[in-house]
Amino acid sequence: AYLTYAPDIAKNYEVGVKGILFDRRLQFSGDIYRINLSNFQFNATSPSSFPLVYNGSEAQSRGAELELTGRVTPALTVNFGYTYTDAKVKKALEIYDLPVAALFSSPAAEPILNISLPAGARLPGVSRSTVNLGADYVVLFGSNDRSVTLHADGSYASAQDGAINPASTYFWIIPERYLVNLRISYEVGKQWGADLFARNVTNDPGYSGGFN
Repeated sequence: AYLTYAPDIAKNYEVGVKGILFDRRLQFSGDIYRINLSNFQFNATSPSSFPLVYNGSEAQSRGAELELTGRVTPALTVNFGYTYTDAKVKKALEIYDLPVAALFSSPAAEPILNISLPAGARLPGVSRSTVNLGADYVVLFGSNDRSVTLHADGSYASAQDGAINPASTYFWIIPERYLVNLRISYEVGKQWGADLFARNVTNDPGYSGGFN
């Protein structure tokens, strides 16, 4: 029964607003949303520790997003983004499978409880909070046909569950991450330019998944 898995279905409900304020010095957008998932797919292992894709029953992801871009001065522009996500199992689920070496047992082995997902269990790989920050400072010179742009951006993501089943030996907590990037750009009109940049200044591994 677990050699194949079915497509999952998502129904998304979203409402938002966006606009411009203060003589176009501030741009904003925000929304709230809810995504209902049926037959949601998730990764787990069989009793013999083989990785498999399973179908759950019902799950839901809901949250809010906000994005702001502001021109503080003619030379300085900053942006800010924040997302809150609450992604969890809505309907409890139990999956039974044959135990290890079931084909060689006599009498025939009975299925055992392999995965138990309670309602409210968090979906893996989803941070509750993410934050993005950025800034650009532009210096013009040489009759304004040359420019130097100083850029910095950073992002934060809160900790995530590394697997959907907390009872699994492969379960782990993906740590929160802080990423910072820096860049200096020099441009001469539309003729040519040069960049000097450093990515991931904080030297954060930035884990996005994996087994424990």
